[in-house]
Amino acid sequence: MVKKVSLVVLVVVLGALGVASVSADGGGQTELIYVEDYGWVPAFTDGRLNSTHMDAPVAVYYHYTAQQLVNDDGEAYIGDVLSGISVWYVNPETAVGEMVIYADSADISAALNAGTDVQIAANGGITLNYSADGAFWVSAGAYSFSWDA
Repeated sequence: MVKKVSLVVLVVVLGALGVASVSADGGGQTELIYVEDYGWVPAFTDGRLNSTHMDAPVAVYYHYTAQQLVNDDGEAYIGDVLSGISVWYVNPETAVGEMVIYADSADISAALNAGTDVQIAANGGITLNYSADGAFWVSAGAYSFSWDA
């Protein structure tokens, strides 16, 4: 019971004070978010896909460009379209990141249409991959992170 109360107090204090950290690009902050099955956990707020992986050796980001699109009624509008995926190596000593992989929309499209598992890009032991089952994944040594395409 004492452990539970201590944890609740810690969560409340951290939430009230805020939790700061350095992101891969040197400017990210963190906040506590609620994750089903895990409760309140810290997460980076800089837009990385693996935001709750605080000790990850890489940070993964989507990049978007604004393009004119047409909705189901034939009306034009400006919307964000996925233009790339970047993977940043995060130096464990300094918490500073360096982009090591950038896959543009052509790379992503080719992977989505391959019909098989594909390694999209690799650099320095870090890989960006796509599975025919509909998921991307990044591997960096013993670390692996996957997400739905």
